[in-house]
Amino acid sequence: MFQIPGKMVLPPLAIIRWYYKTKEQILGQEFSGEMIGLGKNVIEYKIGDQIYGPFFFDAYAEYMCLKSSSSLSVKPKNASFEESATIPVGGINAFDFL
Repeated sequence: MFQIPGKMVLPPLAIIRWYYKTKEQILGQEFSGEMIGLGKNVIEYKIGDQIYGPFFFDAYAEYMCLKSSSSLSVKPKNASFEESATIPVGGINAFDFL
C-alpha cells in the first residue's frame, strides 16, 4: 500500500483481492483442463478441447467460467495437464529472471 498525506489509497490488486475474498480461499494462477460447456456465441473452441492458460485467482477450482477472449490456448497433445499448466506463469517468471 502507499499513502498520500491524509488519505489511504489501495492499489488496484488489493481492491480486487478484497472483492473476491471468500470464506474458502481457492488458490492458483494457472489452470489446465477440458472444455465441458460453451456459450452460444463461442466459435474458437469446442466441447472436449483440452486447454490451459493463466488466471488471476481461483485457478485451482474444480470448475471455472471464462470468457472466450481470455488468454486460453489449446494444450499440446504431447504435454500432460500438469506440464501445460506451468507454461503461462512459469514462462513469465523465467523471462523476468533472465
